[in-house]
Amino acid sequence: MKKKTKKTIGIIIVSIILLITITVFCIVLFSSIGSKNNSKDNNNDDSSGSNTSSKELSVKDLSIDDFKFEYYSSMCDSQECYAATLTNNSKFIITGVNFYYRVKSGVSEDELSVYNDFMQYNKGDMLEDYIKKLGYDYSLKNITLISPFYLYLRKGEQDSIHFYIGVMDETLMTHYANEEQFKLMEPRELDLSLIYNGKEYYVRYDFDKKTWKIDEETRDVDVWSNTDIAKALPKPKGEHFVVHRNEDSLYFITSYGIDKYMYEEYIKTLKEAGFKESIYTSDYYSGVGNGYSVTVEYADNYEKSGWMSIEIRAES
Repeated sequence: MKKKTKKTIGIIIVSIILLITITVFCIVLFSSIGSKNNSKDNNNDDSSGSNTSSKELSVKDLSIDDFKFEYYSSMCDSQECYAATLTNNSKFIITGVNFYYRVKSGVSEDELSVYNDFMQYNKGDMLEDYIKKLGYDYSLKNITLISPFYLYLRKGEQDSIHFYIGVMDETLMTHYANEEQFKLMEPRELDLSLIYNGKEYYVRYDFDKKTWKIDEETRDVDVWSNTDIAKALPKPKGEHFVVHRNEDSLYFITSYGIDKYMYEEYIKTLKEAGFKESIYTSDYYSGVGNGYSVTVEYADNYEKSGWMSIEIRAES
């Protein structure tokens, strides 16, 4: 582990980018989940994806047993980490997951000393400053584990997730939890985004109350905007897409069910539509043209289970 005195300006910049990335991720996929006053409370076969059924998602449709996690030790970016395989046994398509763990009741500060390297690494840096600005203590008792991920899991499919160490649910995504650290923690909340009957829903499972909540705000699936800015953007050919921002000067979508070939073909389509390439890599593209700028981020997964985040902005 690097000592704080060995950090470079580059690491600090990367940390800033990571903090912004996780913040944007949470806003895009799960911001409305946090609005508890606007959620449907738990009172305790339709296919997922886009169809014509008008049936809305109900808490009766949800079972925590449908989302199976199997844990194992692994290596993540040359770090020892504790990971989990998530198997989707539900009737929904999963498009995102945030899994939160907290310190188990009764765990002593001595036991939590396994997190000391993480705490020292971030002491005096942006994470500690941010936590204090939020009004919390930067302390071992407030250690949390977070697994924020885009996923695209159809029924019966599985994928791996791992857990970042953070404080009060805030993380720079620089440190993974290992098995020794993970064993001191317990699940607190599971947040999922699910595609069901032509809508993307945001749901939350509370492990204390053993209840689900469904946010009232949903997003239409596979409904392309008629705005000028949306018309300027070629439509991707994934299995499903969800519109996250639909404004006069900004259009932002995620297209799911994408593979590498489809990503490359989409970049060709952008070029044919008049966008001049600025940056083009195996997983990122930016270009300008027709009075707009476009960025595309591609995340690979197993065959046709990747996704693209696509953003087009009007140039000022």
